[in-house]
Amino acid sequence: MIKILDVVERMIRMDRLIKDGRTGSAKNMANELGIFRSHLFNHFEELKDLGIEISYNRDSDAFEYYGDMELKIQKPLQVIRKKKYLNDTNWEADSHATGGKYVLMIACGVGAYNSNM
Repeated sequence: MIKILDVVERMIRMDRLIKDGRTGSAKNMANELGIFRSHLFNHFEELKDLGIEISYNRDSDAFEYYGDMELKIQKPLQVIRKKKYLNDTNWEADSHATGGKYVLMIACGVGAYNSNM
């Protein structure tokens, strides 16, 4: 089973390799990320669905963001605890377990942004 933290961490590493121009070939990049080459291209397709295109530059021997969009990841994951207030339900970010029951932990700020803005 794939853990969400593993996927987010892999996306952060992939983004850093691309931005630093250190990806090398697809095989090298996949090895660096600890995944199969086919999984790397699956990630590229998932990003393409978000409007982020990645292309290979033969001159620099590296993958790069194509066009005006690139990946930006903020606060990859937060644990949140559900708290009840009379008739209202609020969600509160929590940095550590305090004995309360924690509910699903996704507030994953993964998305595309226009790098020209």
